[in-house]
Parts: sequence; structure tokens; C-alpha cells
Amino acid sequence: MRRKSLALGAVLLLLLEACGGANPSASSAPSASGPAASPSGAPSSPASSAAAGGSVSFTRFAEADMVFHPVEAQSNQYMLYYLLFDTLATLDLKDTTLQTIKPRMAESWDISPDATTFTFHLRKDIKWHDGTPFTSKDVVYTATWAAENANGFIGFPPAWFSLKGQAAAEKACTDAGGTDATLCGGTAPFPGVSAPDDSTVVFTLEAPDVFFLRTMVDAPSVIMPEHLLKGQTLDQINKGDFKNKTPIGTGPFKLKEIAPDQFVSFEANPDYYLGKPKLDTVFYKQVTPETALAQLESGELDAAFNVGATNADPLSAVDLLNVQIVNSPGIFTLVPIVDTDADRTNWNKLFNINLKPVTVDLSDKRVRQAMYYAVDRRSINDQLFGGRNRILWNPPGFKEYDDMNKYEFNVDTAKSLLAAAQTDGKFDPADPIRFMYATDLADGGKVAPIVKQQLEAAGFKVELNAVDIDTYNSLATTSATRDQYDMSFGAGGSEGLSPSRSEIYFKCGDEDPLGQSGYINCDLRDLFKKARTQVDPAAQDETYHQVARILNEDVPQMYLWQLAGVHAVNKRVQGLQVPSFERYVTIDVLDWSVTG
Repeated sequence: MRRKSLALGAVLLLLLEACGGANPSASSAPSASGPAASPSGAPSSPASSAAAGGSVSFTRFAEADMVFHPVEAQSNQYMLYYLLFDTLATLDLKDTTLQTIKPRMAESWDISPDATTFTFHLRKDIKWHDGTPFTSKDVVYTATWAAENANGFIGFPPAWFSLKGQAAAEKACTDAGGTDATLCGGTAPFPGVSAPDDSTVVFTLEAPDVFFLRTMVDAPSVIMPEHLLKGQTLDQINKGDFKNKTPIGTGPFKLKEIAPDQFVSFEANPDYYLGKPKLDTVFYKQVTPETALAQLESGELDAAFNVGATNADPLSAVDLLNVQIVNSPGIFTLVPIVDTDADRTNWNKLFNINLKPVTVDLSDKRVRQAMYYAVDRRSINDQLFGGRNRILWNPPGFKEYDDMNKYEFNVDTAKSLLAAAQTDGKFDPADPIRFMYATDLADGGKVAPIVKQQLEAAGFKVELNAVDIDTYNSLATTSATRDQYDMSFGAGGSEGLSPSRSEIYFKCGDEDPLGQSGYINCDLRDLFKKARTQVDPAAQDETYHQVARILNEDVPQMYLWQLAGVHAVNKRVQGLQVPSFERYVTIDVLDWSVTG
């Protein structure tokens, strides 16, 4: 399964003062259960006036599509979108916990005592790259269009999906076939957002959402220009020049050039409202990991993020480089496809696809539990990664509750579970598990042969299918091809930031199985949704405890380890400190400069 950079920490700055009748604001509200607002409601100070100059080139070891619209704000696109676009609120990256929210396009905000109304007061000095003034109309358009076209977003959800009337707006657009610009172009009346004047925006939520403000800092919530995109449907956006060739934002850099399969370059925005960047140019390079490593050593590449724990020691030996190792919220998982024949028959009808019947049944939880016991993830971590990764038994954003099964390596237990499943007709050791993995995805090529050997020692039959990253992404993100493999690795993501980040990986009912394991549990989804509305930390914790128990018992996927974030930066680059979720790194691009 491809883990998309698909949205944490319970973020609501509210209700702790509600008992006194206070109206929390960006300058006064403590956090109920997570990230805090910046101590001051004032915008951050402008960037240093030091003379701009020089360039920085970077890459990240993950897929990147050179498209520029929040419908595809995932993976490496995060880093590029923060160069071009802005969000109403942002993160203070100096807080290593990534829990402090500060103003960006908004100067401040107020939150109603019932946590369902958020009023943002916008800056008045922001302009789009084409010189058009930014106003509240752009925010209303962005939120409205996203609500109508929610099914078009392929990564983490934006904040706007929590707004009142979102489901109705999406249904109206869907019922119209997605082609009616009056219902799908960001122009239909929408109760979730309004603009009393050009510098004020009011968001009304369907229900309290403790993650609303925190989700707003993520790349899917960047603001789009109404004057350029108003009235365009999802299909028009996807095929249009704005997304693919000529994006216009309000960010610190403007798009300069796209060289397909090579690089994309950005030039400094001299009129940026927080001050002109110190750098003249920023390059994102599309190169293979092997090429990136060579270019880091030669100095042709200034920075590479998410390079993998196995590269930490070799890169540390390169005099040109500073290697930064931080705890990453990303994870490495073993994901079995748990579809049943009945599931596939249903999906074939619903989504007009033609999935073949299941060739190996992995739907029984005892089979999946056996896999977990059979894989000695501690020894693999020690052998390949120097023990740098954190061993998991649930998503890392959850507390380590005392009643969780840690699935310590035990071949005998694995064999016993398989024998019981076989007796009940739920497992056939003769059925091969087609294990697809990308050789260049988080060291998958090194891990997969070991996993195969360990699974076979417990009684499984495994066929390895090594593919390149493009093939892997194509297969793993297309519903119609999920019958071509039975198990895969999942890598990356942001689950370590909060329990809520895991919600998007689990489905309920007749939702499209795209990119998922096929595990369906509506009770689980209801619990995730319930947690979003709970402003009492203790109550929310108990709900997530229930979620953790389900995941730990059912094992819809095996959480192997939390990835160590290893990043290499040329010593000539100053002011570039990589946060734990490295895709946020360009939020602070105004601090970047070069010497020499």
C-alpha cells in the first residue's frame, strides 16, 4: 500500500476556557489536547533583510509529481507547495514537537466556546504572484471548491472537509456528474464558510473538530486564487495549465521552470509579504536515490531528505555534509490484501472494474497475527538499520497502552495460529502470497528477502515480486490492479504525529478500496470520528484506546517500525533545520541562505 502524504495532534485551541465564558483566540487560548497557538496573535516578523543570493537544490527519497493544486498535495508535493502557496496558519518549526501553530495569511483567529465557529482575521498586504490582491473571497472559493470536489483529493484531507454542509455539497456535485460548474466550480452557496468583509472569514463546522486548526497548516489546505480558478470543475483543474504548467500563488517563491523528469525551479518573490527570500533560486531535483547519493558527495546536490537509515553512516563520512537524524512520524508496514471474493464482486459492480477472485485468503485475523509473530522486526532493524528505527505494534501516534500485544518474534506461536486457521479452512499453506515491493522504497529491496525467509519458516509460501517505484505506485494506487499482488510494503506517512493521522487508511462500507488493504470496519471509523469531536483529553484518549485495541487485535497491517528520519545537508546551506516531518521543511525557507 502506498502511504500518502495523505493529515495531528489534537489541535483545538478551545473549551479549556469555555467554563468561564471566554472566547479563545490565537493570542490567548491554551490547547485542549495538542498543538498550541503561537503566544502572540501577531504575525511573525519579516525575514532578514540580508541580501538575497545563491541557490539551493534538494530532493527527497520518495515519489513526486510536478503538479500544483491541493487535490494532489501529498508526498514530496508538500515541500513544493509551501514554496508557491500559503496557508492561513502555519507551524513554528522551532518547536520540535510540531505542536505550536502561528499565524501566516491570517493575523489572528477566534474560536467559539462550542468549538464549531472559527473566525480568521486576514492580513491586508498579501498579493498573488500576478499582482492581484488576496482577499477573503479566495478563502471562500478554496473551501467551497474543496467541499464540492472532496472525492478528487488523493492525499491527506484538507481542513475544509469538516465544514458544515460539506457532504451535501459533494453529493450535489457528484449527482451532477462532476461536470456542472455551478455545483462543482466553487461558486454554489455553502454554509460552512462566509466572508463578512474582504479581510474576515468565518468557518462553521458540522461538529466540533479538535484537529481543524492543526489540519489547516497542511499543504492540502493551501489557498487558491479565486480570480483564476473560479468556475472550473475537477476535470478542468486536472487538465488545466494552472495545475500542470503555470501555478500562481502568494508564497515566497514563484515557479520558474519545469524540466520534466529532471527538475523544477523556483525564483524568489521580491514582493513577498514577509520579506524577500535570502535565496534567489530553489531547485527540486527529480533523481534516483543512487544519483542523489552521488550528487551529495560531489556537491551537485545540496540536500536530500528521507534518505534512509542505512545511508546514515556513509553520508556522515562525507566532509561536505551535515547529517541530521530526527525521529520521523513515518512508518514501515507490511500490508496484506484482505479482500474476500464477496468484496471484489461488490467493488466490480460499484466501480466498474474487473477484479479477479482472491488467490490467497488473508482475511482471517489469525493468519495476519501469525505473520506478525513470524517477522523478527527487531533483528532486521538491528541488522540493516543499526537499531535506529523504533519497533512498533500499533501506529506510532498512539500511546503505548499496557494492554497491547507487542507481537514479539515467536515462530511457534505463528505456526500454531496457522494450524488453527487451516483446520477451519481459512488458510492453505500451498497458496503462494505474491509479495510486491519497490526496491528503492525505504530499503524495501533489503528487507523483503528477509521477510520472505522468515514467513516461510513459519509455514507461509511467498513469491517475491520486485518492481521499480513507478510500477509500484501505479499498481498500489489503482483499484483495478489490486488483484495482481497479495501483500506489499507501506512506507512513509505521518502517523507518528497523532492517532488521527491513521484514520484515512481504514474504510467503511462501499468506499473505494483504492490504496487500502481491503480491511473494512465501520466501528473503527466511527471511533475515529468520535475522537475528533472530543475536547476532553481523557475522553479522547479512551476513544483512541479503543481504536488501538481493535488495530492490535485485528492486525489489518503489521506495523514494523517507525522510520528514523535521516537527512543530508551540504554545510554551505545555512538555516535549514529538518523537522521530524521533513515535508514541512520548506515552511521555513525564508531562513535558508548559502555561504561561499
